[in-house]
Amino acid sequence: ESPEGETAAPENEIPPLPEPFPEENGAEEKPWVPMSWVPKLHVHLDYMDESHPLNPAREQGIFIHSCLEELAKLPAAARDVDLVLSRNFRKKPWLNEVPYSPGRGAAPVPFRGQAEEEISWFLSLPGAGDWMDRGLAEQNLLRADLIVPDPDGALVIDYKHGSREVLSPEVERKYEAKMRLYLKSLGDTGLERPLAVLCYLTRRECCVVNAAGATLKTDAQGLTAAIAAMRERANV
Repeated sequence: ESPEGETAAPENEIPPLPEPFPEENGAEEKPWVPMSWVPKLHVHLDYMDESHPLNPAREQGIFIHSCLEELAKLPAAARDVDLVLSRNFRKKPWLNEVPYSPGRGAAPVPFRGQAEEEISWFLSLPGAGDWMDRGLAEQNLLRADLIVPDPDGALVIDYKHGSREVLSPEVERKYEAKMRLYLKSLGDTGLERPLAVLCYLTRRECCVVNAAGATLKTDAQGLTAAIAAMRERANV
């Protein structure tokens, strides 16, 4: 007998299973369904995992901005595009494997080649070397890519990476409005006649914007004349 006076179960006897809990509120017992737990399984995809980005195009744009920012911090003689690309690809090797999609109907191309073309095009712009020599990135108030002081009026340089296709008017107006906000902020600090230059790296096109909202689009060859024309307009 057990210490409590009860008869102990034989050693090899399996105790009976407990009775199931009775259904509450008289609800009928639900039929058993195989793997019924599956619909309750929550799958979390961590898009912060850089090897599986939610928006590859955005990550590619951030990458190109980072390369240009690094180049701007280097002396002119040390601005080696291939070296800077290699250094940044070591930080994000997965980007080297993600193809770049130029636009609708166009076959994807290797992103490294595309990045090199865009950065090299910017460096070929008249004045780009001087902008990087004298310009400063402002990432606190305006988050501008480069602000270049100039006696004739400061320049705000903004890089844009994206599709080779023409942007919708709504998107272009959004970018231009952002530039006008930058220019107004600079004007409030006492800087006279500031201009902004939107550099569409993928499309190989620039758009010069003044504080009044006037815009002038141009290619690389016409950029110097476009900036001069917009400065002249500001003096009128």
